[in-house]
Amino acid sequence: DCPAPASNTVEISNITDAEATISWTDTDETHDTWVVYYKAEGQAEYSTITVSDQSVVLTGLAQTTTYSFYIQTDCGTEDNVSRTDIFTFSTTATPISEFPYYQTFEDLENNPASFEFRNEHTNKWHIGTATGVVSEEGSDEITTSLYISNDNGVTNAYTIQSATSYANAIMPVIFGEANEYVLSFDYKVNGETYGGSSVYDYLKVFLCDSDVNIPANGEPTGTGVTTLLDKTAGVTEWTHA
Repeated sequence: DCPAPASNTVEISNITDAEATISWTDTDETHDTWVVYYKAEGQAEYSTITVSDQSVVLTGLAQTTTYSFYIQTDCGTEDNVSRTDIFTFSTTATPISEFPYYQTFEDLENNPASFEFRNEHTNKWHIGTATGVVSEEGSDEITTSLYISNDNGVTNAYTIQSATSYANAIMPVIFGEANEYVLSFDYKVNGETYGGSSVYDYLKVFLCDSDVNIPANGEPTGTGVTTLLDKTAGVTEWTHA
């Protein structure tokens, strides 16, 4: 038999937009080589990397992509080779560091949209063609945008829910030495408003320090958080901010 390391010893750390570190503990002193199988979500075949240490740095990963992996001990021609559980992790978005930065979502191959989505509920962020922007002059139309959808991006529709839920689109930015930066964007958000004061299903925009915790089902708060656009709903036409 060729047992694998115990699954409860496997750890994933140092996840970036292009790398992740996987480590484990194998208590069998006769084992000195291991094979890590990993693949991106949607890929049929696993890639492999063979190592002689009980850790490996996976490199060349794609940003904002979910990967699965498992580990086997390399026992040569030994039969009955077991593996660890299958684990998953997601890479982060590549930080924006060159300015000016302009994103229309039209050419994502050459100008990737560096967003990390935290979609925990029915209404999720998507990039697609369900809704687009037409300029004030009516001449320039951008058919692709970032929007909320309850049907995996097919339409720009959302489901009204009784419990509070959040969908976060996070773009990491590395600012340079300039004294001032200007953020502008086009947006619309129908949402719900009642009596002119109660706002539900709204859009908010924050600027956060890199060490601020952004919960999967919530919004950032506390020191290092600046609200750029507060609760906004009832904006049925594209508006420039």
